[in-house]
Amino acid sequence: MAVDKKRCTRCGKIKPHADFNKEACTATGFRADCRACRKAYRNRPDVKKQVAEYQAEYIQALRNELRCWILVILTNGRLECTLCDNTNYTSLDIDHIAEDGNKYRKNGAINILYYQKMLETGCVGLQCLCHGCNVRKSIQIK
Repeated sequence: MAVDKKRCTRCGKIKPHADFNKEACTATGFRADCRACRKAYRNRPDVKKQVAEYQAEYIQALRNELRCWILVILTNGRLECTLCDNTNYTSLDIDHIAEDGNKYRKNGAINILYYQKMLETGCVGLQCLCHGCNVRKSIQIK
């Protein structure tokens, strides 16, 4: 086998290095499978579903981490409701003091970028309320 060729581990064919993606951490400097086999693998429905599930889990974990940081900032590290001192983390909500949260929810803006923007602005105009206090507050306003 020539030096500028390599055997694909999926299809078993000997192909030139140009048919393989580069990968610096391998001994040859190229991926073990050729581009055509890699593309066929990525386009399989079961693999697409697995990748989509992984990405959704990753995004949810990132959202939860950003939410936690915002709650820590709002409560000065105490993680408790501003009104009733409830310390159950799972019931804590990020509340808009100016009652403008609906405009963000209607625009579908409650996502990772929105949480990052909250952190960049120092969480101005927000407070930490437990779910019960947040519901009571919204009923009192109506």
